[in-house]
Amino acid sequence: MPNTEAPGTETPTSTSSSSHSRARSIPTEKASTSSVRSSRTSTKQSSNDRPSSSSTTRPKTAASTRSHRDDPRLANQQRYVVNPHLFQMTRSVMISPTMMHWSRAPVSGMLPTRHLRAHSMTLVDSTIWIFGGTDESDSRDDVYTLDTETFVWGKPKPTGDQPPPSRAHTATLVQNRYIFIVGGGQDFVYYDTVHIFDTLTHKWIKPDIQGEKPIARRAHTACLHKGRLVIFGGGNGNVALNDVWAMDVTVPFDKLRWQQIKPREGSGPLPRPRGYHTSNLVGNVMVIIGGSDGRDCYDDIWVMDLETCLWKEVCTEEKYPCMFHSSTQVGSYLFILGGHGGQSFLSTLIFFNLITLQFETRQSAGRIFPARGYHSAVLADSRLIVTGGFDGETVFEDVSILDLAAVAYLPQVTRFGIIINELGVYVEDEGAEYPVRGNR
Repeated sequence: MPNTEAPGTETPTSTSSSSHSRARSIPTEKASTSSVRSSRTSTKQSSNDRPSSSSTTRPKTAASTRSHRDDPRLANQQRYVVNPHLFQMTRSVMISPTMMHWSRAPVSGMLPTRHLRAHSMTLVDSTIWIFGGTDESDSRDDVYTLDTETFVWGKPKPTGDQPPPSRAHTATLVQNRYIFIVGGGQDFVYYDTVHIFDTLTHKWIKPDIQGEKPIARRAHTACLHKGRLVIFGGGNGNVALNDVWAMDVTVPFDKLRWQQIKPREGSGPLPRPRGYHTSNLVGNVMVIIGGSDGRDCYDDIWVMDLETCLWKEVCTEEKYPCMFHSSTQVGSYLFILGGHGGQSFLSTLIFFNLITLQFETRQSAGRIFPARGYHSAVLADSRLIVTGGFDGETVFEDVSILDLAAVAYLPQVTRFGIIINELGVYVEDEGAEYPVRGNR
């Protein structure tokens, strides 16, 4: 993998394995000169002016859009859209009530002045908070909001100890108020810092964390488990990582400390070092899917019990190598969207069934979701909302919506959990416990 994207070394070495595929052409995160042509209606407004409800706008021509994007004097100028732009429908299509449907969100408000790639999205109540990421030129440190009910963009003006521009960091919601930004970086710089954003006061806080702490990294993952922020993997520019660290986030900010979680003695093999994977917390179990060491694209799935510190690999009948993808829990499924499969960017939506621990596929209708990676996705009111991404040439700025079709993808059971012990991986379903076929 090229140096600026690789979670591991610039020229890593790796032995081939049946659980991953060789990436012939893993894309670089080098800024692309291409840009998405926007058909939004917009007007030029200063950062202190907001148009009245009676304001009118004229659609931009392709030429004016290009000049806005290419003219350095206009690169950071805010764009305000008064009314959402509804995309013209050329024909009506009958859709099954149980079929998922893709559409493009009719956004309005203070649109981002840049495209989005390797950014973070955090849902707080009905508002999505977006931080950082990179566009065609550089990493950013700005914050945007997106209302999931009205799809109106906003741009708050944070105060406090602002973090530097960052991409491929993690953003974890704590107490339904604070967003913990861990790691990340820009260019060849990697961070080992923690910044906290207060979504009520719009203030940044940088805690002074003493003691041992994780090595600087980006392209790692994070989840919140019983008051502990847990991070796994990533890369520091020289090597890919597979260590696990936890921080108790229930204490005052000046008492925050890191502690490494080491695997239980005799627990067996560990997942190979990786970055640009995904992790989801299911009960006490962290589920790791895919990723890359900078050279190979992985198709393996690992689970770690955060109570017992026991790792196990899950063997699935089908293999789906992926990195730069997103993974969102919807009931008893993980929705795995897009990414890169080692050969090209993907537009596929794959379902990982948390009951059978096997992959499934489903059909969807609506607009074709363009292939991409480095996007972000959240679940809000039975809708999967996706922003940004990169397809090797173009950095996206669109907001896509996947409606989940009534109750078709709600949990097929009311209670379930993944259990890991020395014998393998088990699923507890409504009080009944049974082994999962193919686990190791």
